[in-house]
Amino acid sequence: GTYVGGGCANGTRAESLLCLRCLGGTYKAGRNGATACSECSDAWCGAGMYARGCNGSSDWECANCSVGRYQGVNGSGATACMECGGGTYANVSGAGHCVECPGGYYCEAGSVEPRRCFDNSSSLAGSAGDGACECKSWMYRDPYSEAGVVDTLALLGASGGTSPHEPSAVALTADGATAVFHDGIRRQMQRLDLGSGNVSTLVGGSWGFVDGSSSQAHFSELRGVAISGATVLAADSNVIRRVNLVTGYTDTYAGKCPTCGYESFHHRDGDRQNARFLQPEGIAVSNDGSFAVLSDSGNFCLRKLDLMTEKVSTIAGSRSRGYRDGNASEAQFGSLGGVALSDIHAFVIDKSNSALRKIELSTGQTTTVASNIGVCWGIGLSSSRRWAFLSRGHEILRLDLANGAVSGIAGMAAYRGLVDGAASAARFFSPKGIAVSQAALVVTDWQNNAIRRVSLSAACSSCEPPFLTSCPLFPFHIVWNVALASFESSLSHVFVSVTAEAAQIDPHHVRIATAHELFSANGRRQGQGALPPLSILVHVFEQVVPESQLRSRLTLAAISTLLLARGLPALTSLSSLPPPSPTE
Repeated sequence: GTYVGGGCANGTRAESLLCLRCLGGTYKAGRNGATACSECSDAWCGAGMYARGCNGSSDWECANCSVGRYQGVNGSGATACMECGGGTYANVSGAGHCVECPGGYYCEAGSVEPRRCFDNSSSLAGSAGDGACECKSWMYRDPYSEAGVVDTLALLGASGGTSPHEPSAVALTADGATAVFHDGIRRQMQRLDLGSGNVSTLVGGSWGFVDGSSSQAHFSELRGVAISGATVLAADSNVIRRVNLVTGYTDTYAGKCPTCGYESFHHRDGDRQNARFLQPEGIAVSNDGSFAVLSDSGNFCLRKLDLMTEKVSTIAGSRSRGYRDGNASEAQFGSLGGVALSDIHAFVIDKSNSALRKIELSTGQTTTVASNIGVCWGIGLSSSRRWAFLSRGHEILRLDLANGAVSGIAGMAAYRGLVDGAASAARFFSPKGIAVSQAALVVTDWQNNAIRRVSLSAACSSCEPPFLTSCPLFPFHIVWNVALASFESSLSHVFVSVTAEAAQIDPHHVRIATAHELFSANGRRQGQGALPPLSILVHVFEQVVPESQLRSRLTLAAISTLLLARGLPALTSLSSLPPPSPTE
């Protein structure tokens, strides 16, 4: 700049009629006519401090390290503090060292305070992450079961109905990066990039029933939505529409368009073009993408759409409105809502009967998981298949599939609003659709015209039927997997375990035990019921015979004999035994 009567500014010196910037390692403070910059002194700071300055306008000065960081050398010329390593923390500024994380807590790198392990778990001192938090005996780590924080991913219009969009059903791509949801007012299918929050129209924009390109296609009454690879399947009026996730091209995949002439029947199985539906509501696709399951609400039944053979069949339901458990043809449903799939079951919301129903996919056998849960809409399952997440009123519920117990995890039934934050303090306004990613729920907040996210964190869950397969059987155990002859599912396992209490119960013998017997023998709560046939337990009560002899004692023939004696199928194979585990 040009030298003026007031002198040159901070960090510049005067030379002739110019102000020149001080070079690196020098400084000049204040506005004056000085013609030279001074050299910075040696940086010298005590522990817990770092040197800052020497930036042309000031000499070095010492400043405290911020929380979560430290500087441990007295007399150091360090110009930055170091981040506390994993397993340590610093909760004060000016720290000369970081403090070891205490037992029962964990500290990630840069921690300001230790974070307590989740309920019913503990950790050793110096633990660096929540992965070090170990569940208590008879419990297992369910990684995505507790609600954490609620935030808003996208606002589609003013909250409360002004310029409404009314987002309803939602589904996630396999990588969890994109959500596809219905805009009920605009008859559109929209995409949300979960990373950037950008919303774009995939297809639609007018009421009607037209197949074609993204700009040509029209929708009538969009309801359920599911994604399989690059294909979106959507329940629309009385048909299933198919949408290309990349181009938006849409066609009618199954059923007959509602404007193509009156028909007196609305239920027919067979080829997808000839199949008929009546107001299908929920839709879910299997993990391998081979089939979809539909809650055919108007026909009061559950349908299957085989995406390989392109055939439609009825899984369960007498097509007579009612409320009855039983086999495929006896079961009765009311008006159905959202549906979700595990490997061998479908879980469907029975809105009319305020219940969550479970249907075995192979047989159609129907049972009630929970009743008197109110009118719920959307459903998603946790990765462990232990929990179902449901939307009801102005809250998000978590339902324990082991015993039907229901608890609220985000929002409150009686209070509506648009509030982010801790799950218990968050507010929704008629949430509808739920999609489960690896660590969060994506929720369509209908009356708030918003897409919300509920983060999920780990918790310790009780090892109770039918979830013993998720658990270490005991803190002291040796486990082998065994294939069962007459069970087709790959989930079939037999657990063989060695316990320290052996001699008190049945010494020197190998014994078959159901979950109920196992719990009773170990002083656990009774009345839990037995495991389903897919998870028969083979329990080894053995104390006198050394572990080295177990391999010869636990032969395929010996275990098969015991199974047959209880009327159970013999084994076809026994996998090789791993080295014995240390016992407590």
